[in-house]
Amino acid sequence: MRILIGVDGSSSSDAVIQEAASRPWPEGSEFRVVTVVDPFFFTRTPRLLDEFKNNTLEGLKDQAKNLAEAGWPVTYEVILDSARHGLPRAAGAWCADLVMLGSHGRSAVGRLLLGSTAQVVLRHAPCSVEIVRARRAQKTAERDAGMCVVIPTDGSEFAELALRSVAERPWPRGSKFRIVSCPEYPLLVGEYPY
Repeated sequence: MRILIGVDGSSSSDAVIQEAASRPWPEGSEFRVVTVVDPFFFTRTPRLLDEFKNNTLEGLKDQAKNLAEAGWPVTYEVILDSARHGLPRAAGAWCADLVMLGSHGRSAVGRLLLGSTAQVVLRHAPCSVEIVRARRAQKTAERDAGMCVVIPTDGSEFAELALRSVAERPWPRGSKFRIVSCPEYPLLVGEYPY
C-alpha cells in the first residue's frame, strides 16, 4: 500500500503522523511525506527558495521520524506548487493508494474566507483520502481500544466501493464500525412548506 501524507508543520500534521505510525499497515507498505511550498513568495529570491526547501526537507524528516523508527520505508518531498493542486498531483504521479492529511477544523466562514485544502484534496485526489483530526483528550484505555468509524452509504456502486476500501484498510485492534444510510424523502411542494 502506498500512503502519501501531506503535512504543513502544524499540530494537525503531527496528528496525521501519529495516526499513520500507530496503524497496523500491510507488509510492503511505503510512505511518502510531502509538504507543499508556494514558490510565488520566492520569485525575487530564488536562492532563498533553495535554502527554504532544504530546511523544510530536514524538518519533514524530523516530523516523520515516528514512521521511520517504526521500520516503514519513508521518502520525503518538498513540492513547489499550491497545496490544493500539488497534493492531488503528487498522489497521482506517485500512484498513491491513500492520501492522509490533517484538518485545521475551521468553521464554515473560515473555510469560505481561507479555503480548505483538505476539502479540495478530498474532491480532486485520484485515490482515497483520509482527513485526520487530533484526538480529543480521553482516558488512555479508551484511546487504545481502537477507533469508532462511521461509514455513510446510499446504496450506490460508489458507496459499495467505499465500504470495500474501508474493509481492506488497516485499523487499530478493537475498532468499531457503523454503517448508516439516511434516505431522502421526496418533498411534495405545496403540501407542508414549513
